[in-house]
Amino acid sequence: MARRGLSSLIPGLIILFVLTTITALVTLRALSILELKVQGDSYRPQRYELIVERARYTEDPGGPSVEFTLANRGPRALEDLGRLEVIISYRVGGVGVVELLKFNATAASWSPGSWALSGVYIGSLSYTYQEHPYLKPGEVAVAVAYLSRAPDPGSPFTLVVVTPEGVKAEVSSAR
Repeated sequence: MARRGLSSLIPGLIILFVLTTITALVTLRALSILELKVQGDSYRPQRYELIVERARYTEDPGGPSVEFTLANRGPRALEDLGRLEVIISYRVGGVGVVELLKFNATAASWSPGSWALSGVYIGSLSYTYQEHPYLKPGEVAVAVAYLSRAPDPGSPFTLVVVTPEGVKAEVSSAR
């Protein structure tokens, strides 16, 4: 009879051992995922910090435009200036207008609905987009947004620049 009690106890102990082992493994896995997540957040490389330093309305030969200056204040390079999204909002006849401008690498003069780089500046040196399509920390890029219509005189405009990674810079000014 003692032998029969021992033989029915062994399967129960085996099941208890298996359940305890599975619970321990699942707990360790959850803790390692949590540890990786915490390390991932604290050691994630910082992105660049894009700033629109200034924007001013001009009457470019041919039509209205906004000249703006971008600066990279972060620790990483912005890889391709041509991939930036440039959005501008302004008023025409009292009605709000929003334009998503297309990048034009070859625009030498007014081209409505687009934007172009005038140059990338590193100290006293200047480069074209074709020579230097990126923006490293400390570098400055000058660009021109070619508007489809002239904003109302004295009205405000807002220029927003967004990178493919979602870094956003914006500035507001008046015509």
